[in-house]
Amino acid sequence: MHFYSQAMANRKLSLVLSGAIWCGVFFGAVLPQAARASTIYQFVSSHYSSASSPYTTGMDLTITITLDGPLGSGSTTTNVFNLPGFSYTWNDGLHTYSDASAGNQYQTVKLTTNSQGDVTGWDFSFGNNAAEAFGNNTSSGGFVQVADFASQASASLPSGSGTWTVTPSASPTPEPTSFGLLLGGLLGVVGIVIRSRLLPAGQTQ
Repeated sequence: MHFYSQAMANRKLSLVLSGAIWCGVFFGAVLPQAARASTIYQFVSSHYSSASSPYTTGMDLTITITLDGPLGSGSTTTNVFNLPGFSYTWNDGLHTYSDASAGNQYQTVKLTTNSQGDVTGWDFSFGNNAAEAFGNNTSSGGFVQVADFASQASASLPSGSGTWTVTPSASPTPEPTSFGLLLGGLLGVVGIVIRSRLLPAGQTQ
């Protein structure tokens, strides 16, 4: 009887541990991919005050910068492009470029935030083989200027006027693998507890 009871206990333990493993695999495979936390900074300039065709004075410059998290409040970040998750797109009214575009040559992004985390100062430049855009709100009232090399056209705004908006980070969600490991660990603990209770008194595991 002792042998039979021990065999039954071991079988139950084996079933519990197998269940833990399969549940971990299942949850890791079927749970949807978690959304990564990110913070988006977007700048939209006022309309250009001077422009040569194909640019027009009804166009503006839009820059979108994505980071893994928000910038520090009340601080100046000189090399935003070195921060984790940095990516960008910019549209000069004619074309849209990004960090994935071919022929990128440089990008410089310096941002200053206030105590609420809003962008209050900026100095940026983007360039590639086809176009460039740069501007700031720090020197002599600031400026914004863009140029398209193929058409040899340009447009400008003799001030740094524009608006920055910040989309805060979403709360990070555990990744599917983490769910699976957590579940497997919990069920494993349950299995150990069950085994300890099924073992005859005085017998060690």
